[in-house]
Amino acid sequence: MISILFLAADPADASRLRLGEEFREIQEKLKLARLREHFKLELPQLSVRPADISQALLDVQPQIVHFSGHGASLGALCFENPAGKIHLVQPGALAALFEQFANQVNCVLLNACYSETQAKAIAEHIEYVIGMNQAVDDKAAIAFAIGFYQALGAGRTIEESYKLGCVQIRLQGIAEHLTPILLKGKRASVSPVLTSSIAQDKSINVLQLPPRQYREFIGRQIQLDDIENALNDTLGRWIIGIDGIGGIGKTALAREITERLLAKKSFEKVVWEQSHRDITMTKSSRGLTYDGVLDAISYQLEAFDLLQIKGKEKEARVKNLLRKYKTLVVLDNLETAQDAQNAIVNRLASILSFSKALLTSRHRFSGDVFSVHLTGLVEEDAIDLIHREAKNKNVSQVENADTNELRQLVISSSGSPLALKLVVGQLGHLPLKIVLEQLSLIHIPEDGAEEDDYVSFYKGIFMPSWKLLPENSQSLLVSMANFPAGIGGTFESLKEISGLSNSILIRSIDELWRLSLLEVEKSLSLNNIRYYLHVLTQNFILSDIVRA
Repeated sequence: MISILFLAADPADASRLRLGEEFREIQEKLKLARLREHFKLELPQLSVRPADISQALLDVQPQIVHFSGHGASLGALCFENPAGKIHLVQPGALAALFEQFANQVNCVLLNACYSETQAKAIAEHIEYVIGMNQAVDDKAAIAFAIGFYQALGAGRTIEESYKLGCVQIRLQGIAEHLTPILLKGKRASVSPVLTSSIAQDKSINVLQLPPRQYREFIGRQIQLDDIENALNDTLGRWIIGIDGIGGIGKTALAREITERLLAKKSFEKVVWEQSHRDITMTKSSRGLTYDGVLDAISYQLEAFDLLQIKGKEKEARVKNLLRKYKTLVVLDNLETAQDAQNAIVNRLASILSFSKALLTSRHRFSGDVFSVHLTGLVEEDAIDLIHREAKNKNVSQVENADTNELRQLVISSSGSPLALKLVVGQLGHLPLKIVLEQLSLIHIPEDGAEEDDYVSFYKGIFMPSWKLLPENSQSLLVSMANFPAGIGGTFESLKEISGLSNSILIRSIDELWRLSLLEVEKSLSLNNIRYYLHVLTQNFILSDIVRA
C-alpha cells in the first residue's frame, strides 16, 4: 500500500487558496483509479505548523508527500505559526528534515509558488521532487494535481505522471504548463516503468482477491468440483465461465475455487481483475477493456515494462508471459466491461497458451467456453446459510422457526445468498410472519428473465431493510454509495464523508451490518478495516426509489 500524505497551509495573512478543492480532486481521481487498491490517501493535515511536518512523517510513514500552499519568491515555503500567520521555512531546513526520511519517502510534490529552490534542496535526499519555477495560479496547481494522480493511479511512472500533470494544465486552457519542474534526486530509481515506491514496494500484495463476503463457503460442491476439474484439464477447457444473476454468488464461487487451487499449487501465478462500472462514474471511466486485461496481467505478473507497449507487440509479449508462467487469469463482473464480453473472451483465448481463465458475468457465455450457470442454493444449503447467518447476527427467532417456514423463505428469495442474508437481517427486527408476507408480494424472476425483472426483485428485497433504518443510518448508507462498491472506506473516511460523531457512526455501522446492508473487510491490522457495499446495495441506494 502506497501512502500519500497531504499537507496544506493557508495562513490568515496570505491570499486564500482552494486547498480543500485540491484534496477532493486528488481523492476522487484515486478513488476511480484502476490501481486504487495500492494507494491510501491519508486524511489531510491542514493549517500545518513546522512541528506538524515531522510528526506527520513519523505517524503516517508516507511514500509520497504532497504540500499545497504558498511559497515566497526567495524559495521559502509558508507554513503557519500558532496564531495562524505566515511562518517561513527555508530550503535547507526542509531538506534536512527529509534527509531523515530518505529511506521512506520516494516522492515530494511541492504545489506552491517559487518552490523550485526547495525542490532542488530536497532532491539531494529524495528520489523524485516536483516544484514550481515561478508563481502558479490556483487553477493551474489543481489541474496539475488532477493529471498527476490520474496517471499515478493508472500505474504510470512519476516522470510520466508529471508530464500528464503538465498536459492537464494545457487542457484547462491555462498557459502555465512549463511552471512545474521535475527533479530526479541522486537516489532516483532506474526503473523504466513505475517509480520505486510502486514497482519495488514489496508490501504490495499483487494478487488482489476481493474481500470475503462470507464466514464459511456453503454448498456448491458440484460446481466447485466441475470447475476444478476443468481448470486442471490439460487437453482443453482453457476458459471457464460462471454466469448468473447478481447476488447469486458468482464472485464467491470464483474466489473459493481460486483459493483452493492456490493451496494445491495448481498454478504458478494468479491474476485477479474486477471490472467496475460504478453508476456514479463518467463514461470514460467505466468498465474493463481488452487492453486493460493485458495491463492487469502485465502489472500483476510484475512485467512492468509491458505497460508502456501498445498493440500487437504488447499482446505477443503478454502471450509469452502466460507461456512462461502457468497462470490462472480471473476476470470478475464481465457484464460491466466496456468492450463486448464475447470480444474479450475470444481475444483472451488466443493468448492463454498454457494458462487458463476463469470468468464471471451476469450474461451467458458463448463460444468455446466451459460454462457453469449458477442458480440459487439448493434448499438444504440455503437453510444452512439462514441458520449460520442468524447465529452470526444473533437473530434468535430463526431457531424457533419450523422447516416449512424456512423453506418458504428460501423459495421467496429464489435461493440467492444475498437475498437470504437481507431477509435474516429483517428477522432481527420483524416477526417471521411479517417478513413472509412482504416476500409474498415480490415477483420471483424465472431463470433467463430480463435484467429489469431481477432489478425489481432485489428492490423488493432491499426496501423493507431500508425502511427499518433510523435516519442516521440511512444517511451513512447514502454517503457510502460515493465509494466504489466492494472497496468502501475506513472508519475515518466514513466519519469524514458522513459527518457523524464517533458514537453515532459506530451504532450506525452496527445497524447496517446486522441488516446485511454493509460488509466488513477483515484485516490483519485493526487500523485497516474497511467497510463497503455490495454493488447491488449501492445500486439500490442510488436508485430513484431511495432518492425520492
